[in-house]
Amino acid sequence: MAGTPGDGPVAGPPGWGQAPNPHEQQAQAGWGAPPSGWGQAPGAGQSPPAGPGPQGWNSPPGSPQYGGNAPGQPQWGGNAPGQSQGWNGPPPQPGYAPQPGYNGPPPPGWDGSQQQGWGGPQQPGWNVPGQPGGWGAPPQQGGWGSPAPGQPGWQRGMGRGAGIIPLRPLSIGEIYDGAIRVIRSNPRTMVGLAAVVGAIITLIGTVPQAFALNTIVNSPISTAPESAEISNSDLAELIGAGGITILIAMVQSLLATTIITGLLIVAVGAAVRGETLAPGALWQRTRPRLWALLGLALLLLVIAPLIIALGVAPGLILLLALDGAEVVGAIVLIVGMLLSFVAYLAFYLGFWSVAAPALLLENLGVAAALRRSFGLVRGTFWRVFGITLLTAVITYIVQQIFSVPFSVIGVLLAGVADFSGASGELVQLLITNIGTIMAGAVVYPFTAGAVALLYLDLRMRREGMDVEVLRSEQPR
Repeated sequence: MAGTPGDGPVAGPPGWGQAPNPHEQQAQAGWGAPPSGWGQAPGAGQSPPAGPGPQGWNSPPGSPQYGGNAPGQPQWGGNAPGQSQGWNGPPPQPGYAPQPGYNGPPPPGWDGSQQQGWGGPQQPGWNVPGQPGGWGAPPQQGGWGSPAPGQPGWQRGMGRGAGIIPLRPLSIGEIYDGAIRVIRSNPRTMVGLAAVVGAIITLIGTVPQAFALNTIVNSPISTAPESAEISNSDLAELIGAGGITILIAMVQSLLATTIITGLLIVAVGAAVRGETLAPGALWQRTRPRLWALLGLALLLLVIAPLIIALGVAPGLILLLALDGAEVVGAIVLIVGMLLSFVAYLAFYLGFWSVAAPALLLENLGVAAALRRSFGLVRGTFWRVFGITLLTAVITYIVQQIFSVPFSVIGVLLAGVADFSGASGELVQLLITNIGTIMAGAVVYPFTAGAVALLYLDLRMRREGMDVEVLRSEQPR
């Protein structure tokens, strides 16, 4: 190469002993070292040892050595003149070794934006102050460039979804935390709707419960002296009244939980996607599925007493049909009630616990929703049963915290006032149910959130729904 007159000495390639041309310091030939301050992998900027290097690692003629710097060029990862000190990296180590994940020499025309060398995640502070952050791409899983084969790259929503839960299988703590987040994010819909619907359902069952309690209070067994004989008919009447009271309470709880949970499940599903539904918008979305939801509630309402009736029938038959079999009949009755209650819990809190979310979020029919719930729970019954049972225990404790003060007030008022017949029990129940409605405004949204998130957790565990959601969020 020859210079033109007036240009001064001919400048050779940097590194051949000539002084660098200041006009060419910003555009070096060769393998395209990144501009100064764009981040330094540990060990980058060190020159290889003297002597022949590995095959294919030699710089092409006219280029600075790979990893070296042209005279006057700031070191890769160093600070430009006038810039404040950035991240300096670890001190240079003796010798030269390829960095982890180095995949061979870069191709001709390689530029820094395609670096796949050092595989550590980017750390804050690797950029020169005032320079654009990073190499123009979001953080990658396992490297600065394209992800390793078979490994997911950076994805929007990784770890936490757009809404209230992380898009991955959930722990029980994350399920409960998500349920609380739902209530806090949309209290007008979650709490307000639960209070209105819960009040309607609770008041419907108040009158029959009052008559059943009046039967128990005025039963000959309750009023007779301890030495009086107890007939089988009196015992059957007392047990029947007690069973009716328990059955009404179960029906109320089942109906309220199924309907309110079903309505609020749609709001929970929207919250998972980062959407907040007003009561009117929630009603518009759930109205087409309301009859299917009521059908599911009625079916569970019929199945529950049938299971209990099958359990208590043998004991009642022994008590009423056989003289002198009171003890045996009572034992059979108690055992049958316990077994039927366990069977009811196994299906309601276990196999059918996510039928309402399946019905609403997948637009299934009643029978299909029950089968879908059974299929999701099968194989993880004890985990699902444990979570739903713990949820029921938590909600029961909260209900008692609200209800007990009102129950005490109702008992005191019924004792002071002069009521006849079932009116005293009715007043007592009305006062008690005020606390029940207040408690329902809190526990029903929590139950709805827990059930809906348990359903999503089962789908993420069994069907990889989280991967599908993340994949759908990736830009195309």
